[in-house]
Amino acid sequence: MKKILKILRYGRAILCCAMAMALFSACLSVNNDKPVLPEEPTETAYDFSAVSPSGHTLYYNIDGCHVKVVSELGDVFFSDVYETLPTGDLVIPESVTHDGVTYPVTTIGYCAFLNCLGLTSVSIPATVTTIESGALAGCSGIKNLVVPATVTIIDSNAFRDVRHVEYNGPATDDFKWNALSLNGVVDGNFAYPDESKTLLDACLDTDADGTVTIPASVKVISRYAFIDLHSLVSIDVPNTVDSIGVGAFYGCENLVSATLPEGLRMIEAYVFCDCTSLKSFVVPDSVKRIRLFAFLNCSALSEVTFGYSTEKIVARSFRNCKNLKKIHSLAPVAPEFLNGDPFENVPKDEVVVTVPSGSIDSYREKWACFSNIKEEVH
Repeated sequence: MKKILKILRYGRAILCCAMAMALFSACLSVNNDKPVLPEEPTETAYDFSAVSPSGHTLYYNIDGCHVKVVSELGDVFFSDVYETLPTGDLVIPESVTHDGVTYPVTTIGYCAFLNCLGLTSVSIPATVTTIESGALAGCSGIKNLVVPATVTIIDSNAFRDVRHVEYNGPATDDFKWNALSLNGVVDGNFAYPDESKTLLDACLDTDADGTVTIPASVKVISRYAFIDLHSLVSIDVPNTVDSIGVGAFYGCENLVSATLPEGLRMIEAYVFCDCTSLKSFVVPDSVKRIRLFAFLNCSALSEVTFGYSTEKIVARSFRNCKNLKKIHSLAPVAPEFLNGDPFENVPKDEVVVTVPSGSIDSYREKWACFSNIKEEVH
């Protein structure tokens, strides 16, 4: 399930619909109503392999007088594209020799390094002119990717989740090719689109203690700005910030504590999805709505406090928070469960819900799925 989410999450899947339909059709037997599994990948996924200057084994397909870097296993849907994913600092060579013939490396192929989370940098030679769709998608460990101006074609989603990309070539910007940040300004741990530094596009790294200090100039944190930042342990977002985008802290699996600013009106979808170390959370009093999957799979979350102004909690916002034991709500009127149960797969009979004095009837009516609702004792 987690691998599927890595590819399909937040609606930015790099697999095109046409290819998916082709795969589905191929999996159906003409003479049998039951679907059959596609064949295992074979050695024809690549023409040859060679060790790069950085010591990584890379895989190539020959295309006339030049070669394309491809993955080891080819177009493997919903799975890893290598038997062992490459990690560290990768250097792609300008040329490679096979059977006595030297070929220039001109293309980084479709999904060549898909979800290679352990890559920390990739050096692209000036011989490369084309980077295909999803080539470095999901490589959120890359803090800064320099793409030479010799690259003239960059396909969609080529850099999804790469933290920062420097590129000044002729290819048309396709929503930053879904990199978190493109060009702009880098200052310390953060990347911004301009010198005003009011919009934080991406967090590149944390301090040694697993924290970051967001500058007072920042008013907006972009969607997925901290995605998969595994070094992040604690975050205290200052009150100067009034908007936090979808999935801002998605996959920060070592994040233990997070404080959001007063003044925030909404906790967006997927903001803390897969933050599996988050133990407790206090919803700011200013927040009125908590959106879909905001705390999905926060498996260590044991205690939540809802603020005074919480009005709506969208279905599945706390799905799979299976260790949740305490809910403290400050809202005088029970928040509405919008479009279904926000607490799917939560053992509700083990949860103690504490509510303001005089409001228990409202909670018993609207939160009837919980059996242990108590008023505060002063």
